[in-house]
Amino acid sequence: MTKAWGKKTNKLQKSEFGRVFGNIEQISREASIQAKEKKTADELVALMNQQLGRDAFISVFKDPVYGWNAKIFAPPSKASGLQAILDEIVRVLRSQYDLEE
Repeated sequence: MTKAWGKKTNKLQKSEFGRVFGNIEQISREASIQAKEKKTADELVALMNQQLGRDAFISVFKDPVYGWNAKIFAPPSKASGLQAILDEIVRVLRSQYDLEE
């Protein structure tokens, strides 16, 4: 820790920065090497319905930011709650699967 204008601040030493940055690069390389399995939209919907424990009308679509996303169509009284649950399921599935075109 160093003092700057009477306050203590945390600063990474050059050696610490290199160690941290090196770990981030290694993790990034390992993640890019591990290819995700590709699933069709129908296969992803089946996995989501299995997790939801019901047959819901779900649409899977390409997303320019996340690769793919999903929307559930349900009565308005249930839609927001189900969509929130589906968003969590999608977050997990997206880390494991890519959308097959």
